[in-house]
Amino acid sequence: MSAENFWDREVVAPTHTSWMEHPRIREYILRSISRHEEGLWPVDWFMLWLKGRRFARGLSIGCG
Repeated sequence: MSAENFWDREVVAPTHTSWMEHPRIREYILRSISRHEEGLWPVDWFMLWLKGRRFARGLSIGCG
């Protein structure tokens, strides 16, 4: 299976779990970037900030 096919399927029916989904890891990351455990995950905050706007292009830095 190609990477493209894998990620296309993940959008529709996720099968893998990110290491960042573990509650203690997520808490550590949130505390590191915002100084507290509560709050929105950065991607969630960004989606709210976009308010449904769409762009023709995007850049993902450090995506692995």
